[in-house]
Amino acid sequence: MNSKIKKKYIFLDHKTDAFIESYGDDINEAFENATLAMMDLMIDLDSIDIVYEESISVVGEDYEKLLYNWLESILLKSCIDQVLFKSFHVKISENTNGFILNSTVCGEKLNYNKHKLKIEIKSPTYHEMKIILKPHAIIRYLLDL
Repeated sequence: MNSKIKKKYIFLDHKTDAFIESYGDDINEAFENATLAMMDLMIDLDSIDIVYEESISVVGEDYEKLLYNWLESILLKSCIDQVLFKSFHVKISENTNGFILNSTVCGEKLNYNKHKLKIEIKSPTYHEMKIILKPHAIIRYLLDL
């Protein structure tokens, strides 16, 4: 039996916000897929070409704070710098203050003539956030729309 996770993420029912569950064989992959789901809500992922790459690092004293800081940093990068991402490589490590996430993100600059915008996201939230590590990593979180 193959133990690899096939599904990347699903959108769960919620009356006012976006409720997402992402999956991974480990916490790194679950964080990557959580971010991919957030971008999928914002933009048609098929319209994004990978022509731009940068490194982003965030810290958090626990996985929940790390997830919040990570999603917020990607959201701010998209809104302020108008960069859209569709590829994420995440490496989480533990340090004396908690955790650090180092990433390489890929995508391209926003082009209103090319990209199909979907939903505007205000912020990630801690409400109903849950991170399960075994047997596979599962992340549940809400985005304020």
